Amino acid sequence: MRICYLHYEWDLEVSRGDAAQIRELAAALERMGHEVIVVPRHQRPAYRPGGGRRRPFAGWFWETANHARSLTGIAAETALLRRLRPDVVLTMHGLRFSSLVAARRLGLPVVLEVNASVPDETRRYRPEVHLLPGLSGWIERRTLVAADGVFVVSDVLRDYFAGRGLSPARIAVIPNGADPDRFHPAAADPELRDRFPGRVLVGFAGSFARFHGIDLLEQAIRRTAAHFVLAGDGVGAQELRARLPGQANVTFLGSVPHQRMPGILAAMDVLVAPYPAQDFFYFSPIKLFEYMACGRAVLSARLGQIAEVIRDDDNGALYDPSRPGDFVEKLSALAGDPVRRERLGAAARRTIVDHYTWDHHARRVAALLEAVTSSAPRPISARAASAR
Repeated sequence: MRICYLHYEWDLEVSRGDAAQIRELAAALERMGHEVIVVPRHQRPAYRPGGGRRRPFAGWFWETANHARSLTGIAAETALLRRLRPDVVLTMHGLRFSSLVAARRLGLPVVLEVNASVPDETRRYRPEVHLLPGLSGWIERRTLVAADGVFVVSDVLRDYFAGRGLSPARIAVIPNGADPDRFHPAAADPELRDRFPGRVLVGFAGSFARFHGIDLLEQAIRRTAAHFVLAGDGVGAQELRARLPGQANVTFLGSVPHQRMPGILAAMDVLVAPYPAQDFFYFSPIKLFEYMACGRAVLSARLGQIAEVIRDDDNGALYDPSRPGDFVEKLSALAGDPVRRERLGAAARRTIVDHYTWDHHARRVAALLEAVTSSAPRPISARAASAR
């Protein structure tokens, strides 16, 4: 298949999870023999902390601007698809309907890759953005219903959309994955390990977003006899630094290029993915799969898909996010038990290799793309070509 893969990320250096999904899925599909043309529809220079100008009223215009970009993008995307002539359009859903309209004009099938409900996520994690009641939710539903195929990253997200009128039978659940050839135990960075001789190392990697359990990390750093190595940057990281002045058992690595992450993660003894208690945990955390692929003991919350991938005390450890202190208690137990860490880490890697690689992910995506392509009418461009 010739696949046009569209996304609307402004800055993939900031949106590293989406960047990994796009890069890894495209590469895995190409390994299967498909041709993948990745098209970034919006890009700007990489984010620089402290750069740019604050626009205090931007949150009031975000919704209008987003939908306006969909409307104004239709003509450009129609021309793009007419020129590229793909068999199918794969779009990373970002509350944009332009690719759907453009593909419909040309008779091309469209599959939407959905990592979140954009209106819901915006309300939860971007309080500075003000949405009109119902508008973006209505547009999102209409877009997903009109697509030829939809896949989401978790059962929770499928159930969310099913509760808003989409047929569950039309929504494929395809979890994220990891590359076990890059993330593996032997990738450990010996220099990083040598910086902390004789210490149990606890690692965390992420954007320090509001849902990343920063409070839990702070409690663990203060109360656990281990050294913490934290990779990532952002407002949350700056807040945590400010709360821990002079704390000797924590090292902040700051923003780290993705190519260095296997060495950092594999050098740890325990890897943590803390999350606070929440009713709607719809994520498929890429870092969870990368942690596990490194063959290290992983501790995370008993929430959503995490509790489906990790079986407590089998291929990882789970804490109860509704129980204060359970995260620190479970982490302290792991830090003091090297035999258990070794057992859990080996089982974690087997789980990834057997079930959650990017090749597993791509095979399921390809099956969906092939299904909608075989059931769709031939594209207008293809009919025109055959008539000449």
